[in-house]
Amino acid sequence: SVVTVALVMLIAVASVPGASAHGGLMASPHVQELTPDTFDAAVIDSDANVFALFYAPWCGHCQAFAPQWKRLGALAHERGADVKLVALDASRYAAKAREHGVRGFPTIKLFPRHAKAKPLQYVAARDPESMLTFLLQH
Repeated sequence: SVVTVALVMLIAVASVPGASAHGGLMASPHVQELTPDTFDAAVIDSDANVFALFYAPWCGHCQAFAPQWKRLGALAHERGADVKLVALDASRYAAKAREHGVRGFPTIKLFPRHAKAKPLQYVAARDPESMLTFLLQH
């Protein structure tokens, strides 16, 4: 039944380390967790360069990458990088993820300040230093 499926999904999300109904897997002081209701204001309408992570809490690669993303947020803040880091649970908000061409997890895109309609997909090394170097060059 629908109730059983919903309960199983709730238990699965609750069992993901670091996941919560309010914070999410990627939540940290320097990473803003988004929903479809907050995405456009935080990303598209923002005057900032926005580095967006589309993830799924159940995805092993995403779980392994979470500490790197959070460290990037702290590193960007420490170095005064002109960028805002955000994250969207693309399994929960699949329509918003599809709207931005997300086909797998994790997907990382830079929404440049002056070209929000043409985000750049980030495909290089996924360590904080490499990602910060990319951000400082764009």
